[in-house]
Amino acid sequence: AMETEHLYLVAYDIGDPRRWRRVFKLMKGYGEWLQLSVFQCRLSRRRQAELVQLLEGIINHAHDHIVFVDVGPADQV
Repeated sequence: AMETEHLYLVAYDIGDPRRWRRVFKLMKGYGEWLQLSVFQCRLSRRRQAELVQLLEGIINHAHDHIVFVDVGPADQV
C-alpha cells in the first residue's frame, strides 16, 4: 500500500539571504511555491522527515524559524 500523503503549509523566516536562497531552492523540490516564504507540500511521513532533516542542516536556530502546518490527508483536501 502506498504511504498516505499529508498536505503541509510550510512557512519560514530566515535571517540571512544566503540561507534563505538555500531553503527556497530546497523547498522547490518538495512543494509548490505559494508566496514569498510559504510553500504547499504533499508529503508522506518519510518525505516530511527527510525535508525537516535537510532544513535542520541549513538553518541557524538562533535566527531562523520554520513552521509546518499539517492540513490533513492530501486526498481529502
